[in-house]
Amino acid sequence: MSDRERFDRAFSPVHASPETLKEVLKMTERTKRAHTVRRSARMTVIIAAIFILLLSGSAYAIGQYVNSPEQAWKVTQQEIQKMKDMGILSQEFTLGDEPANIGESPERNGSDYWFGRIFRHRYFLSSLGGEDGKYFLNLDVDTVSGKITRLSMEAKAGENDVPVAGDAAGTDGEITYCHANYDDIIPADLTVGRLCSLMAEYWGFSGYTISGTKDDFYGYDTEPPAEDMLVSELGDKAYLTVFFEGDQSGVPMYVELASFTDGVYVTIGTNHLVG
Repeated sequence: MSDRERFDRAFSPVHASPETLKEVLKMTERTKRAHTVRRSARMTVIIAAIFILLLSGSAYAIGQYVNSPEQAWKVTQQEIQKMKDMGILSQEFTLGDEPANIGESPERNGSDYWFGRIFRHRYFLSSLGGEDGKYFLNLDVDTVSGKITRLSMEAKAGENDVPVAGDAAGTDGEITYCHANYDDIIPADLTVGRLCSLMAEYWGFSGYTISGTKDDFYGYDTEPPAEDMLVSELGDKAYLTVFFEGDQSGVPMYVELASFTDGVYVTIGTNHLVG
């Protein structure tokens, strides 16, 4: 039944004139149009909200977006704990309650000394942790993925850590004693192959290839180490060069361990020049 028929039936008992019916119908049409506009506006808002939600969901699916120093620190805490849970870092490794320094670096292209690597927009920060500042941490956090792309850690030796005799140095042949407390940073039983596999998993790569290290500056020309070699045995040797499958940049990442008189450090990621 049309609006006209409904009004004819409704107003027939009061004998409404055709002009009255025409005015009522006009008012009805205006009201219907207003309702339609409001419904359209509401629908537009709903569609926009759904679109934003879908975009947000897609962005979250590819990783966290780090857009402030505070968020960079929060993500760092989460990612360090994730590395500890995965077995990349020792459970003893401790962050401080707050960062010592946080800075932001825009995306830039590396020179030939960095294989032309593209350094994406990132936050870099440092932190002291543990009792009496036993640990020092310096790292980069990618703003798009929320992943740590470079990780450098130091651990001071404890009272029970016995110094290890190094090579004779200087013209007098004096022997230098250093520490090898790498298990304060990485698990004592972590092998080279296991570390590379875990880093590939963490960074989202499909595999890895361990390469020999050739560096004229440092005088390195080494063969790839055995995968069952303990990572701690890399201490004070040539750094480890690793290519990851699925890394579109096609450039290597590095793992380096070294000792000093007060402790050790371990670096993983984009830490080396070509030399």
